[in-house]
Amino acid sequence: MITTYICVILFIGVMIYLGYIGMKRTKTVSDFFLAGRNIGPWLSAFSYGTTYFSAVIFVGFAGRLGWKFGMRTLWISFGNTFLGAFCAWIALAKRTHAMTTKLNVMTMPEFLEARYQSRGLKPLAAFIIFIFLIPYSASVYQGLGYLFEQGLQIPFEVSLFFIAGLTGIYLVMGGYHAINIADMIQGIIMIVGALLMVFFFVNTVGGVGEATRLQNERYWSHFAKPGERATAPESALEADRSAGENPAPPPNPKPTAPAWWMLLSLVILTSLGPWGLPQMVQKFYAIKNKSIIPKALVITTLFALIIAFVAYFCGALTHIFFEPGKELAITTSGGVITTSKLPMTAAAKPTPDFDALIPIMLQRFTPRWLNTAVLLLILSASMSTLSGLVLVSSSAIAIDLFQGRNPDEKRRKQALILMRVLCAIFVLASVGIALGKIMVIVNLMSLSWGAVAGCFLAPYLYGLFCKRVTKIAVWISMISALVITIGGYLKFGAALSPVYGSLSMIIPLVILPVASLFTPALSEKHVDSVFDLKDER
Repeated sequence: MITTYICVILFIGVMIYLGYIGMKRTKTVSDFFLAGRNIGPWLSAFSYGTTYFSAVIFVGFAGRLGWKFGMRTLWISFGNTFLGAFCAWIALAKRTHAMTTKLNVMTMPEFLEARYQSRGLKPLAAFIIFIFLIPYSASVYQGLGYLFEQGLQIPFEVSLFFIAGLTGIYLVMGGYHAINIADMIQGIIMIVGALLMVFFFVNTVGGVGEATRLQNERYWSHFAKPGERATAPESALEADRSAGENPAPPPNPKPTAPAWWMLLSLVILTSLGPWGLPQMVQKFYAIKNKSIIPKALVITTLFALIIAFVAYFCGALTHIFFEPGKELAITTSGGVITTSKLPMTAAAKPTPDFDALIPIMLQRFTPRWLNTAVLLLILSASMSTLSGLVLVSSSAIAIDLFQGRNPDEKRRKQALILMRVLCAIFVLASVGIALGKIMVIVNLMSLSWGAVAGCFLAPYLYGLFCKRVTKIAVWISMISALVITIGGYLKFGAALSPVYGSLSMIIPLVILPVASLFTPALSEKHVDSVFDLKDER
């Protein structure tokens, strides 16, 4: 434990020092938010990857979805790698950098206002960003709180305030300069820690083949197979029949495996979602020039493949290490393993606490030094994600609503101060939600991604490539995304948030071009000016 504390303290010291370096380089709002649009391939790639993957994937998503879907969760990792990383850089990076530079915009709300000549779009977009990214940030804090509670024996509440303070200090000091330098370091820690984590989990049970076989066997011992009735043992049924009684229901029937459409919703949500998330798109604004894109594309794709595959593969292995209601000795080619009881929440009606599975696995089945490495891995991933969220959310107020277009020098300085203050406010609001544990991590994240990406994906994507998109159609598509997300939550609750989250992205992609056919087009002069992108040639 002493070694773990020393490593964490050293990590904190490095982050604060990076914040100090960034503070010396930050003179303007553009420096604070985009690092002067001067980011090279390695920093751009790691910044994208570490913002994409956080404690949410290692704690909430990996544990909960690995338990529910088993090895089928690897479809999510393939979607994240191919669609969320590879295709996003190919389709969006060059055009985004060229068009945002041409329009002289720094944020998603500014882009929508300038692209569609609608002043009302900017405050609406700023409001959506600030309100709906808070739950996502809270989900990250919640995941880190679980991890610190298990790994360092620090109470959940204390962990949250500690992480919030650290994030706030280095971000408020250094802005995007600090984030990019930190992302490089954090990305390397993530790769090394992830590979070590999967190595030890697999080695515990005797290798990849044995882990895969045993996981599949154990998964179907916990869930009923397709077409299989969850019934009492056959001997019990026969005894009931011989006594002339109706068959008794089983005392603990197996739950049925989740449907394929829920898995598909999660693939869409987590893979297509980054195309419309402001904190992800911002990475394309800040790149130095189009020449860095091919190298950044390769680095980002490899990073996503490693992190996503390891996280979901380890999540699927939870079936080997946990048993509902009891401990169980199971024999593997690596030896005999005693499983842990599936942890339960402390609610009045306890339910399985899937968010705690990965932290418990790390504590029980890996050496202490690896536990420390993975703790730093997830802390690194989460701090980068949190930094991106806080920065984008504070910009929604400071840049989009306060500073405005073409501000004077005094207004720019005031906006920089306000942005730093708002960073602190956003962190505190996120911690407040995380302390309440009002939703599980997966649902918190799904609600946020569905609302934000649903509102921005269609207007942003069509705005980059389609000249015939209209202002009214953009309003209709954004409102439809909000209606689907909020209506879905009110009607079905948080449990189906991945489903209506993915629908809130897909449906506006159809609504926007159809609505554009029946609404007045933007002026030809304006559209031609927007698409005159010399930088792209």
